[in-house]
Amino acid sequence: MVIGLPLRNKQLGRVSGATDDPASPDYHHYVTPAEFTEQFAPTEQDYQSAIAFSKAHGFTITGTHANRLLLDVDASVADIEKAFM
Repeated sequence: MVIGLPLRNKQLGRVSGATDDPASPDYHHYVTPAEFTEQFAPTEQDYQSAIAFSKAHGFTITGTHANRLLLDVDASVADIEKAFM
């Protein structure tokens, strides 16, 4: 299963729109993966909280992602139901 965490900064649409607007000073100034993570991704603390929540509910962490948007876990259906119901 993959747990998705929400974006921290909801201004992504505004930023991405500015890169396509020739009148914008940000025209063609694209956000790098590192800038995206810094500005929009969940904080490291939020990501660690998701990991702790998962472990506390019996999930096995099978993968993490540098941008902290997704957390790959393995869990039984029963454990998933207990955690989210």
